[in-house]
Amino acid sequence: MDQRPFGEDGEGPYLALEFVFGRSASALSKVVTRAGQALPLPAALSIARDVARGLAYAHALPLPDQTVGIVHRDLSPDNVLV
Repeated sequence: MDQRPFGEDGEGPYLALEFVFGRSASALSKVVTRAGQALPLPAALSIARDVARGLAYAHALPLPDQTVGIVHRDLSPDNVLV
């Protein structure tokens, strides 16, 4: 059996992802907003920096038999775990 986290089977292409426990940036934003607060600038910048680092790493990652790395096609606060 193929052990790659991505590929294609009888139902089409797939990508298996690791389960990561956490809260999305969107949920965090809602909690902060409901409390009448704003996310502190250092926290927001830290999250943005980590997202940029993760995307840069993924984009540069060589894939087997390909010259192009991974491109995340749905970057949104719902898809950023903090």
